[in-house]
Amino acid sequence: MATDSQQTSIRNEALGVACILAALISGTGAGLWVLAEPGLGDPSRFATVPTVQRWAYASLSLVKSIGFFAGLFGFARVATRFGAAIKTFLALAALGAAWFAGVWLYCAATGQITRVYVLGGLWYQWIAPIAVGIAAFGAGRVSRFQSAWTVAVGLINAVIFGPLGPAVAQIVQGVVWLPIGWFVLNPSLRRAPPSS
Repeated sequence: MATDSQQTSIRNEALGVACILAALISGTGAGLWVLAEPGLGDPSRFATVPTVQRWAYASLSLVKSIGFFAGLFGFARVATRFGAAIKTFLALAALGAAWFAGVWLYCAATGQITRVYVLGGLWYQWIAPIAVGIAAFGAGRVSRFQSAWTVAVGLINAVIFGPLGPAVAQIVQGVVWLPIGWFVLNPSLRRAPPSS
């Protein structure tokens, strides 16, 4: 039977792997797909994309929501004191991730992109990474670089889609989220928590 420490390690590994896979598949992979089929990222042409492709693309938003949230949750567990404030931000991020995925599934069903999905992304892709990264600075359980990277992920997600467009922005998004999964997956990157 696995010890508590082993079970925690297994959970962290699963969360880290989920984030890495989401970064590769629904970040970088989806971005490359939009480059190949521009109608997926164009609200005026989305309805012309074959239904199967719309549903598959929307399903990647579900993968992104689950994987990015898993990485963020895992990072919060290993890098912060996991107090009430972080739990609140993570609860809002979980709701945001569900909203984001749900709206994209609605878009696939209707053939119309509605920008209201941004309200979900706002929480789990922008605000929560910034909050978790700042809390990680205070906890001292990971390097300052990892804390700063997590803050940067939230800031980058907030600004990339307008200037870069959906294809390139998703590729960038995949690249910046990938290390968060690695931070969670690799225990050698963590420090012992400071003694109180």
